[in-house]
Amino acid sequence: MMSKRAPEDIEFDADDLAEVLEHLGKADRNRLSFGVVLMSHSGDVLFYSDHEREMSGYPRDPVGLNWLRDVAPCMNEDWFLNGLIRSRDLGRLDLVVSTTGDHRDRRQELDLRLLSAVSGQQMWLLIRRA
Repeated sequence: MMSKRAPEDIEFDADDLAEVLEHLGKADRNRLSFGVVLMSHSGDVLFYSDHEREMSGYPRDPVGLNWLRDVAPCMNEDWFLNGLIRSRDLGRLDLVVSTTGDHRDRRQELDLRLLSAVSGQQMWLLIRRA
């Protein structure tokens, strides 16, 4: 089932965002106004949106790489690790953290939203730039 909402109408703060993301096709996920990463609870990247690749300046396709080891070791911090564990163990997590820095610009202000997938088997990382 595909989402009935157009990508430009989907908000970073939406209460039902996990459900919406899981019903969007890959092309529509790539058109969202924020970056989208889907990862396993061990941190392996399963999906990385084209929009995030363009905005962050990450130079290659990270699908199959480990987010904390290979892509963004700067996020290897307690708040992120605890989020992975909580999402895995409880199957529910919705945490927003504001931080600074991405691959292209270390001064870039970011809002990061960690969100359990509906199935509880994975976790979404959503990245909004200020």
